[in-house]
Amino acid sequence: MTHYSDYYFTSNLTSYTCPTFNNHQCRPPNACAREPATGKLYCCDYNDGLGNVCWSITSECANNNSTRFCGTGDHTWCCLYETESCTEADKQLNICWNNERSPLGNISSQVLEDTYSSLSAEAPSATTWAFDPQSLIPATSTSTPSTTNAETTSTQRPSSSSASLSGGAIAGIVVGVVAMVAIVVGGGVYLLKRHRRQQNPIPGSSPAELLAHREPPMGQLYEADGKAVNLLKPAQELPAHNQE
Repeated sequence: MTHYSDYYFTSNLTSYTCPTFNNHQCRPPNACAREPATGKLYCCDYNDGLGNVCWSITSECANNNSTRFCGTGDHTWCCLYETESCTEADKQLNICWNNERSPLGNISSQVLEDTYSSLSAEAPSATTWAFDPQSLIPATSTSTPSTTNAETTSTQRPSSSSASLSGGAIAGIVVGVVAMVAIVVGGGVYLLKRHRRQQNPIPGSSPAELLAHREPPMGQLYEADGKAVNLLKPAQELPAHNQE
């Protein structure tokens, strides 16, 4: 149940004002409503950014504590003491807020606008279009899951990336690549050192000396005890001089 009664949308034929509101407009999807305890009319906002207020014009100031003073200086007015408070909007004058918030804040703006469009299309010459906000709340509730589903779908989109590599797989690939690079670098260093040893096997030794250590001289023979055999022919004796 809502606190107010007799909800209706205003028309351009009445300049979008609730009765007795003078020039204070209450444009749809905001709606006029009646406060049952006092019978006073209010304009209930659907989404005003101020807490969904039902506001009305001022009341005549009384000395019996039934009203409260609002404003300062030369701009003062009165609101009902028991059910109203002074406006909290900046630079707003001669307006009172009911202590009961607008139930239209529980209805989506789309549902309210669709209701207003449907009612005004059915009776375009009417000055007001009555409706029951309580019957519109379920419509808002049923329309909410569609938004939730859309959000759920959008949040589930990243799951399509499940086919991509996980963080652990990527880390394994990186480790494998690093190991392969280390092996290649190590192999290159080994081959480079081997090449250098072939170029300079023993520092300080000439190639001829190294060759002398590796192979015996051509034609050199050795006895069983390891002594070299001299193969040079003995020197021929010189012929003796004939003595006369």
